[in-house]
Amino acid sequence: MAEIPGWVFIGIGAFVAVASLFFGVRRFILFIVAGAVMVIIGIIKLMSEKKPKRKTHTTIHHVAPPPTNHRQHHIVKYCPHCGISGNLGDYYCSRCGSRLLLHKR
Repeated sequence: MAEIPGWVFIGIGAFVAVASLFFGVRRFILFIVAGAVMVIIGIIKLMSEKKPKRKTHTTIHHVAPPPTNHRQHHIVKYCPHCGISGNLGDYYCSRCGSRLLLHKR
């Protein structure tokens, strides 16, 4: 079960206490006290919560890829019908609608 945060106790306690005062002090004294206790519990919970520790500065090292001596091939898509080249994410030609084919250059 999840723990109820302190601000929830404060909000509900304040609402119960103020609503009870609105309806009459003598008839709803128990609810006024319960609301005040909830506000106090909420304040205690907020004060006792552990604050997250700030991370210290971390260094990120970027490693360059190793050099390659062989030629790299570029893969492109092209339309076999009209010859237009397309993007790698495209499946169909934007001009004629034919299915694009992969081609290594």
